[in-house]
Amino acid sequence: AFGERLTRPQWLRLYRTLGLDEGATGAEINRAAGRLRRKYAKDEEALERVEQAQLWLMTKLLNEPQEPEAYASEPSGSMGSAWGLGGLVEAPQAAELGSTSFLMILFALLGCIAPNQATTFIGFAAMTCLSMIYQRHRPSPVQDQFGRDGEVQKV
Repeated sequence: AFGERLTRPQWLRLYRTLGLDEGATGAEINRAAGRLRRKYAKDEEALERVEQAQLWLMTKLLNEPQEPEAYASEPSGSMGSAWGLGGLVEAPQAAELGSTSFLMILFALLGCIAPNQATTFIGFAAMTCLSMIYQRHRPSPVQDQFGRDGEVQKV
């Protein structure tokens, strides 16, 4: 296993290099490493020790199994908790779901009308739905007083 590579005193030395206690979280490790990077910016050897300590400790944290209470802190409304993806997956809003479903149905009907082009319509449906998911939190473009897209500039 990963933790068997280093002895306990070596792990403690890594924590002490960053000035942390043994039970430090990932955020604390990153914060301490950033502070020490700024402090030792001109000392290459010290900078190397800090970066190695951060790398080993963060790898150790990633390889350790998480406790069940770590999952309890996830918001109950996110779909990620069901899939184990944390906050990476967000449930769609009703408007987004409606427009995406409409396009999927439209392309499915077009595939039924022209069966020899069905694979093309399936590709269009997939691209359209993925682009809508990608664009769903993007701000709307700037519009002028007449509703045309583009930056408002004085003439």
